[in-house]
Amino acid sequence: MKKFFLLLLVTLIIYFPPLSVYFAVKTSEKLQKSEQFANLEEKISIDLQQLDRSIDDAEFLMLEQTRVRELLSQNILNINKNYNNARLEVFANETVPDILIRAGFPVELEIILFTDDQTISKSLHYGTELGLQKLTSLINLSKAYDSSKITQIQQAASIPQIQFFFANCLESLIDRKMAKMVFRDNGKCLMFAGERINDQVCIFSLSDLSAINLKKSQQIKIQNFPDRDYGLGVVSPEWPDGYLSKYFQKQPLLGKKLIRLSSSLQEKEFRFNLDGHEVYFSSLDKIKRCRYFAATPLITAHNTNSPPLNMLIATLFIISCIFFKVMVEKVVLERGADLSIKIMIPATFVFLVIQPIFASAYLTSEFFHVSYTSEKSKVANKLLSELIEIDMKSFDNANETLNIARGLNSIERIASYTGLHYQGDDQTLCVNLLTKLFADFSGNRFKSLWFCRGENLFLRILFQQDKTFAIEKVDSPVANFFKNRFLEIMALSSAKYQVLANENTEKQGKELKDELSRDFFLKIFSSDTFYKFRQNSGLLLDVISTDNHSQALTGPISYREKTFAYAAWHIDKQQANMLLPQHLLTLDSDSPRIAINGNQYKIEGQKYSLNSIIRAHPELEKVAEVAHITKSRVSSKIETPSHTRIIEAMPANHSFSAIAGSEMMKSSLQFRKDVEIQVALFVGAILLAGGTLAFAGAIYFTWPLRELIGATGEIVRGNFSIRIQEDHPDEFADIGIAFNRMANGLEEGQMLKSFVSDTVRKEVAESSSGAIVDKAETRVATVIFAAICGFAEYQKTHNAQEVFTLLQVLHQAADEATQNFGGEIDKMIEDKIMIVFEHHGNNIANIAEKSVRAASYICDQIILQTGMTVGAGINTGLTVAGIMGAEQARLSRTVVGDPVNLAARLACEAVKMNGGLVVSGQMLTELPDEYQ
Repeated sequence: MKKFFLLLLVTLIIYFPPLSVYFAVKTSEKLQKSEQFANLEEKISIDLQQLDRSIDDAEFLMLEQTRVRELLSQNILNINKNYNNARLEVFANETVPDILIRAGFPVELEIILFTDDQTISKSLHYGTELGLQKLTSLINLSKAYDSSKITQIQQAASIPQIQFFFANCLESLIDRKMAKMVFRDNGKCLMFAGERINDQVCIFSLSDLSAINLKKSQQIKIQNFPDRDYGLGVVSPEWPDGYLSKYFQKQPLLGKKLIRLSSSLQEKEFRFNLDGHEVYFSSLDKIKRCRYFAATPLITAHNTNSPPLNMLIATLFIISCIFFKVMVEKVVLERGADLSIKIMIPATFVFLVIQPIFASAYLTSEFFHVSYTSEKSKVANKLLSELIEIDMKSFDNANETLNIARGLNSIERIASYTGLHYQGDDQTLCVNLLTKLFADFSGNRFKSLWFCRGENLFLRILFQQDKTFAIEKVDSPVANFFKNRFLEIMALSSAKYQVLANENTEKQGKELKDELSRDFFLKIFSSDTFYKFRQNSGLLLDVISTDNHSQALTGPISYREKTFAYAAWHIDKQQANMLLPQHLLTLDSDSPRIAINGNQYKIEGQKYSLNSIIRAHPELEKVAEVAHITKSRVSSKIETPSHTRIIEAMPANHSFSAIAGSEMMKSSLQFRKDVEIQVALFVGAILLAGGTLAFAGAIYFTWPLRELIGATGEIVRGNFSIRIQEDHPDEFADIGIAFNRMANGLEEGQMLKSFVSDTVRKEVAESSSGAIVDKAETRVATVIFAAICGFAEYQKTHNAQEVFTLLQVLHQAADEATQNFGGEIDKMIEDKIMIVFEHHGNNIANIAEKSVRAASYICDQIILQTGMTVGAGINTGLTVAGIMGAEQARLSRTVVGDPVNLAARLACEAVKMNGGLVVSGQMLTELPDEYQ
């Protein structure tokens, strides 16, 4: 059971890295798919809004005609100076036919160029003949109504009544008082539209919309819709075939299935999967009796399941299997090669460092998703805040405009602002003022200025598009209203008023109390004071319609501290040059900011032309147009492999414009790659640091072990002087101290080895001390006694050091003899040394000869080194052998018995013979024949 749980734990730990990476990859795929799906849903939603928008049948033609007008207005063609410039004709020939083909209904279009005297110089004619040229031929007539000419048109036209109406609106089109006229009668529908670009160029179109109905307009809309990588369509219970975008040309069966299924679906929004596509059905529009749908291929995560990741997972799995095999053999089967501690310790450290990294791998995808979502949200919030800032700047500019008008309330201030002295010429004063305002604020903030002095009529100075001024005297109900107010103020400021005021103060007070009885201020101020305050304060009129907002700010103008004149400032808040901060609008490729205004037939760009915006940022213009028409905030995203463009558009709160902008940021894939690189560098740094620490820790732990192993080997080889370091801050210090103590003991034992015979050491190794003392045995032994001849006389005539040296030479010669021929030195008594050859084991053969040679070697060495002779006696026989001495005192091994005593006596005989070897008779039988 213990092995089972250990194996289970090892399995979980070993297979955790590949499994964590595998699930991290799967989570990444899921999150990427979710992100791509959200982006696609947003794009589809905008497209369906575009398709579902309520439009006029001829919207496409009106928009395209407006686009042509803007292109013609550009300085590139230089229309103002060269009205018959050949480039205009080239441009028209390249652009207009394509527009007419895409319109989807018969259209006749004519571009007319005028000379300076407003006669037709040239006419460029395109499209189907519908009678447009007969109408435009009336342009050369004077503004007076020419009934004879109209009669001729009626007689020549196939539809006299329609031609009659169109001919009468011709003047309004030329004067920009009308943009189009649509005539419907008896199944016929004709649209006559015209725009005057400038004094030299007009565009007119006549369209036959008789065949255009809801069904046909939806078909045109789908056919002209930009290509997408998904399919769009429109179906209706009344249209069995529906209309599909070009995408379904590659998926014809899918399109047929969707059209067939649409009749059986519920009327609310619906979504389902079909043939590998995600299908979106909008709710049924009960007015149009149709619904729109989109079909997009099912999304798969891009490049997530890439070969490098597969290789990584496979590699981790193989490594885990190898480790699992090794651990199973060691834990369960208890076999296999042992792993070196020098490998195990670093591997353990590295694994402990890497394991948390793999543990967090599962959360990596979520981290990427949260980080990218946070980054995207931050970019979107920044973009939206900047759009709101542009809108608020419009509000600030509007207030600034009012404050400018309020501040210029005296002739002295106007003269100081313009830098010109007032000479009594009101016209010059107003023109200079408007010119200075236009120069200072880089645009026309005031559409016109009305100025009145005394009983004169109001003088209106109107700023025109060509930056000139139209000046006229105005006599209208509005002008009379302002003039009466001015005269009232003048009367109030005269001396006559003081008398009238004194006489009629009570009456005026009563009237005001009745009129303003609920006014809070009337409870604080007197009626007379309040009346004077009201009469002398400026008047602000707001005229607000669906797509227009005008203001009129009026007030008295003083001169030399007296009321002198009355001024009315006409402010057209439709003019974006006045409201929108132009310096914040840009077509920068990464962070464009644009503003558009107009209606569904005529969209114009602010600061930049609509065509410039479309060329630079087509998707941005599209989203801005949707926001402007629907009066709602619209968001979109454009995904590329490397970048994501976030688009925001919102209707302005303080102007009749739509403000839009976009920000470029890294795509989710690129963001992931960059973060992966950063994470890889971070993980690499962690692994490098962790690996370094692991090997440093391994070295820290294995170095003392390696030192201990090496020192132990030296001990085995007999080097008892080896020592290891003891300066460790952990348990290795105790190991070092214990080893060094052991080495000290071994070294001391080695030193004592010289004082103990090999036989004693063997006995000690084989038995306890008590058993050694009590143990004795009989053993055949050969004994040598060797003594220096004349030692007593030598001792008397030499000092102690010389005597000791002589004895040392004897002992050294005996030690060398035992090393060369065997035997052990048993003891030394004065000048006599006893050597014993015990007969046991492998030592029995040739012991007699070895003992003779050993004794001869001692004799030869003493003569050679000291010149003195040695007498030696040798005997063999049965002796008693054992360890003698006390248990807690010095112990020594020796042999006793008659053979020992006889050997000693034979040595004495040899000394008496002044040296030589004397052996017993028993030795002769064991010696070779050559010995005599």
